[in-house]
Amino acid sequence: MLSGLLMAYKLLAMAQVRWRRLDGAHHLPLVRAGSSRETRAADR
Repeated sequence: MLSGLLMAYKLLAMAQVRWRRLDGAHHLPLVRAGSSRETRAADR
């Protein structure tokens, strides 16, 4: 059991190094404000 948890921890730690930044991070304030996807598409 403990070895399985250790392996899962190591796999997650390795994956975290490779994770990309969130694409479209500039849209987060709009999403938090409740803006819909259609509204954001119309603003382009």
